[in-house]
Amino acid sequence: MVGTGQVDAPGTSPLSKPAALQDHDCLLHDRPGQPDLLHVRQGDDTQSIAIKGRLCFTAPLALPQAALQGLGPTLLADWLMGRDFAANRLTDFLPQWHGALDAGETTLWLLYPSRTRLPRRTRAVIDWLTG
Repeated sequence: MVGTGQVDAPGTSPLSKPAALQDHDCLLHDRPGQPDLLHVRQGDDTQSIAIKGRLCFTAPLALPQAALQGLGPTLLADWLMGRDFAANRLTDFLPQWHGALDAGETTLWLLYPSRTRLPRRTRAVIDWLTG
């Protein structure tokens, strides 16, 4: 979970444990039909935390901007926010925990322009990912 240093508002628990997220106004990913649960893992310890928030985003790339504006903590990929971590614009509040929106395996989507005349390198990547 990441956000700016401003997320510890009066009346909320410090974000030092996953359960403290229940006291915070989180930035949510819009996932129709799915509960607002965050699944976190540290070694063999796995927890599912019910999170709530006033802002729910359908555009995943809007979440980093909202987090940078201090609107609340949210789940973002480390690789997406690396520059913001390095510049201290965002803080990883639970660095020892790994988070996911799904309790099962992570889904990977691969988008490419066409199935006809696919370059060999693209086909090799698809075969490697699905193999």
